[in-house]
Amino acid sequence: MTQVTSNDVTERIRDWVSRLNGLYSKLDTWLEAIPHDRVEREMLPQVIEPFMRQFNVPPQDVPTYTVFKGRNRVAFVPSALWVAGSNGRVNVTTNARQHVLVDRGNADHGSNWQLVVEDFDRPLVPFSKSQLVRLLLESE
Repeated sequence: MTQVTSNDVTERIRDWVSRLNGLYSKLDTWLEAIPHDRVEREMLPQVIEPFMRQFNVPPQDVPTYTVFKGRNRVAFVPSALWVAGSNGRVNVTTNARQHVLVDRGNADHGSNWQLVVEDFDRPLVPFSKSQLVRLLLESE
């Protein structure tokens, strides 16, 4: 069994930020074909998670991404990196509700972003351009 070190935790956070930026770059590409008003990218201090506290690793700034179309918006805000069954969680908030996006990928095969849906038979669906459009159309 490999011993976890503060360097491992720091590297995992660096990878998390890289994967988030990769997700947002994919969103930029999808939005070239989706009508919208604007996109805002911001930085937010990372939530301090138990591994960070255990190894005294300070939080980093993590990127957020918000798409606006008329009165509707879809905000992508990183929630947690250490999540059972995934390689990180992003809260996706629309005007109507909050959704969960998880990365089911790994270091060998890259990110595999999945949207959690209300279907007990298939609770995860691949996050795609059509899913982004559906989220952008959600309203109160």
